[in-house]
Formats: sequence, C-alpha cells, structure tokens
Amino acid sequence: MTMFIDSAIKHAEASKIGDSNIANDNYKNIIAAVLFLKEKNELEKLAELLNDQPNSVKLWAATNLLSIKRKEAVKILEEIESSSGDQSFEAKWTLIELRKGNLKS
Repeated sequence: MTMFIDSAIKHAEASKIGDSNIANDNYKNIIAAVLFLKEKNELEKLAELLNDQPNSVKLWAATNLLSIKRKEAVKILEEIESSSGDQSFEAKWTLIELRKGNLKS
C-alpha cells in the first residue's frame, strides 16, 4: 500500500508541474500495485485509502474500486470533483466516463 500511496502523490505532483517522465513512472507503479492486489484478490484493500489521505490517493483508489465498491467510490469521486483541488478535473471526467459506460472494470 505504501508504494500505491507514494506513487499516487508523486504522480499528482509531477502532473502539476508537467514532468511527464516522473508522472508516467509513478502511473506504472500505481498500475503495478493495482494488478498485484487484483492477483491476490485483495483489491478491496484500496478502500482503506478513501479516508484520511490526500485527494490524489483517494482519486486513484476510488477509480480502481468502481468495479467492486461502486457506491462508495462514486461518493469519493463526487467529493473530489466538488473540491477546489488539482484532482477535481480528473474526478469530474472519471465520473462523466463512468456514467457514459466507458469505464471497464
């Protein structure tokens, strides 16, 4: 979980300053952590990150929980969307694409 948290934070920081190399490296780490949890059938552990974490962590956790904890994940995405933080735009578009049926689990 530490790698997921650290990578989500670093991804957001790198995206904010336009450092695509660091953002991409951390994206790969996030996906690797998600795949590891899926392989272990422990994806629900991401739900622990929906509270008391920066929005960057909550955004990634909620997005990856949509397939198994949709109601809870949508609530978090809506909270992030209504915030004034950097992740509000990403949360907005995640919700738009979810409602269009374009997101796969």
